Amino acid sequence: MITRRDFFKIAAASGALASVGQIVEAKSTIQSAVPDEGFCHEGARKIPVIAEVDLVVAGGSSRAIAAAAAAAKAGSRVYLVGYMPYLGEDICGSHLYEREAGEKLQTALARKLFPGKNFPTPLHIKKTLEDELIDNNVQFLYSSYVTNVLTDPSGKPAGVVIANRSGRQAIRCKAIIDATHNASVAGLSGAERKPFTAGTQEFCYTVVGNTKKEAPEIILAEELSQPIKVGEKSYPVTRYTFRLPLKDDSYASLAEAEQIIRSRTWDIEQVDSSDLLWYIPKQTIDSEKAYNGNPVSLRKLPMQAFKSKNIANLWVLGPCAEIPRELATQVMRPVPALFIGEMMGETVAGQIKDIPVPAQATVRQLKVNASNYGQTGELLSPLRPSLQKGFVDSPSGALPILGSYDVVVMGGGTAGASAGISAAKQGANTLVLEYLHGLGGLSTLGMIGVYWDGFRGGYTAHILRTRKKTAKFG
Repeated sequence: MITRRDFFKIAAASGALASVGQIVEAKSTIQSAVPDEGFCHEGARKIPVIAEVDLVVAGGSSRAIAAAAAAAKAGSRVYLVGYMPYLGEDICGSHLYEREAGEKLQTALARKLFPGKNFPTPLHIKKTLEDELIDNNVQFLYSSYVTNVLTDPSGKPAGVVIANRSGRQAIRCKAIIDATHNASVAGLSGAERKPFTAGTQEFCYTVVGNTKKEAPEIILAEELSQPIKVGEKSYPVTRYTFRLPLKDDSYASLAEAEQIIRSRTWDIEQVDSSDLLWYIPKQTIDSEKAYNGNPVSLRKLPMQAFKSKNIANLWVLGPCAEIPRELATQVMRPVPALFIGEMMGETVAGQIKDIPVPAQATVRQLKVNASNYGQTGELLSPLRPSLQKGFVDSPSGALPILGSYDVVVMGGGTAGASAGISAAKQGANTLVLEYLHGLGGLSTLGMIGVYWDGFRGGYTAHILRTRKKTAKFG
């Protein structure tokens, strides 16, 4: 969509033909003035600041909590931003409750999380990690995503912007530990990384309660040694390894792979499954110094392999660190990763101890000539008045456009999923956006499967028909 402003830009650029004199150069000049339809314009605004700390840890995995607590013990003020509605996403979200042979509980937190021979329960993991943060005075939020980074006048990281159900807020800091699985915060910061190569990717996915499945994409199906027991019932636990093609590292490609995996393994007897896929990305960041060895102990792993080469005060605590992929497969499991997290927390706290929090910070924005589809609105207020610590400027920028639809349904619960189905049945190009890992809300993930006095028509009838059909033929 070309606005009046864009028209004048193009007209002015066209006049350059007379002076440039070369068609190729003229095309390049005009191209820079034409809006990029893959982005929409975002106007300038102010983001409320809710905290000023020394260190932000992005991600709610057990290794992230280990790093945050270790940094706090070393004297840093720490804020942790968890993406899931709970902590321990690597253990609870991916069903990594077992310890492999040779995995030693080298830290106090590891021994708390895995206290005996039996698998720990999800509640034990989540409460233990919460207590670790609370006991060490680490501030933290659930269900919050880092959407932008703040930078100081020299371009160094100076904080993050997060989004949650209260809107967007900013946290100012000296340094960032990116403990996300795909180093997404490093990407927002402009950290350089190895180019993606299309090919196959292995994913691990765990299912509780049904029989083993077979499919061309499944290369391994292993029943774990300990079933899940609920009261008098015992359910088998099967971990699948899938090998699937991955054309790029976009969220859409990963979501497509996840849908295939869930479809291949589900039947009506299933009682639980992984919230998240477990895999080791092929891409790594460009670090201060790549590590290509095989250490005799985790303590020998150099922290330079986890630190961004081109972005100051940014560390990657995850499988995108510049270490061999085989090594990442071993050390990014929860038990060894807890040790690495503690090492990193202590290291970072020591390195930033005498660095001041940047006096000025602004939101880092994409430099794209975006189309002006209209003003983007959002909530911009602090979580609560007591947390108000001023504002940071977010200059004009651009938002990537994921798609164009007739109907967008916000929320895929019992009502949202039925609304999306109905709209699609009427021929509308429909998108349903759901925060959790499945549709159906209370009737599926909420495990409320009986409608005592509820309406049994509409979407309820659709679910019941599907269940009966699956039970008969599945």
